[in-house]
Amino acid sequence: MTPAQYLKLPYTRLVNEINDESGRYWYGKILELDGCQSDGETVEQLMLNLDEAMEGWIETKLAHNLPVPKPREGMAGRHAGGGFAHACPPACTAHAANITNVNIDTLRSLRMPQGALNHG
Repeated sequence: MTPAQYLKLPYTRLVNEINDESGRYWYGKILELDGCQSDGETVEQLMLNLDEAMEGWIETKLAHNLPVPKPREGMAGRHAGGGFAHACPPACTAHAANITNVNIDTLRSLRMPQGALNHG
């Protein structure tokens, strides 16, 4: 498979909102790709950064003839090329839409397993 073909697969993105001494930002990683992670000031920026991190991760593995894991079965719905593991009640989803400037219908359209989003 080519890197472009791997990037079309539904990999799972684990996303956390972080509030620490450096400020508020979003951290995410690709569950199946050990060490493939990034962050961003917004969810949208995080997703773009994760796409870029995935591409580099996969290209490096393929260049060294190393295996690239396939996505796990039965995780979240598709988002930006893969699963988006996130969970919160309706009020939290509305708050996330407000603070991240993401359309609330976009957040609601994602199938989200319980406990996947941790609020720091």
